[in-house]
Amino acid sequence: EQIHRSGLVVVVEGLDTLPPLTGARKDWDEAFFILIENACHACRPPGARLVIRGEAGPRGTVLTFADSCGGIRAEILPKIFDLFFSTKARGS
Repeated sequence: EQIHRSGLVVVVEGLDTLPPLTGARKDWDEAFFILIENACHACRPPGARLVIRGEAGPRGTVLTFADSCGGIRAEILPKIFDLFFSTKARGS
């Protein structure tokens, strides 16, 4: 529903050929949900693309989430792994 409202176009490639992921499914579901939700919030205008790609690599499965939304501003990059860092207004 949120993806549809945002106008984000989601393209999925290669996931159907991968072995099952290890670990707790609920953790994977939560991680994927957060990545997709963030893309819905960040990508404007409607028609922006999110490509989710899966590949089997020599050390395991590689999942890539790439969008067409311009990336993260340089001044924000050093903060993205700070606990509770957000560019969103409080309460949103």
